[in-house]
Amino acid sequence: MKKPPAIKTIGTILDAFLDRDTIAEAAEHSRLHHAWQEIVLEAFLGRPGRGRGGASGTGGNAKTGGMNDDGVDEGADDADFAGDAETRTRINAEKLIWHSRVRDLDRGRLVIEVDHPGWGQLLQFKQRALLAAVQRRFPALQVTAIAVILQKGTGGG
Repeated sequence: MKKPPAIKTIGTILDAFLDRDTIAEAAEHSRLHHAWQEIVLEAFLGRPGRGRGGASGTGGNAKTGGMNDDGVDEGADDADFAGDAETRTRINAEKLIWHSRVRDLDRGRLVIEVDHPGWGQLLQFKQRALLAAVQRRFPALQVTAIAVILQKGTGGG
């Protein structure tokens, strides 16, 4: 009769389960999962993001009081368009947060899973900024690359 394998310590079990070198690295990896929203906002807006809020545009302009017959804001200037661009960027970032997640961290490669190829393309477009934000916030993880994968069961076409 064979003897059962020796019972491992909880640290060894956790390391094997999490596939991490140390429990400290696993804890840092967990913090990365939870910080994904702020990392995306920082990458898209160029500054650390904190939840919802910020500029939101509604039709009209204080200079003219509204739109002309063609639906064009007659008093619009560059500042109005810049505000609209920031609002669109924030909306894209917030949508990406809901359609992506940190899947894994393997040998310095951060794996992000998306639920549609379009979100993957947007993520790849901002890949350099996302990588810089991750490296700035989590230097101990030594992330050197980001890989994007499509969630299983989603064909996107």
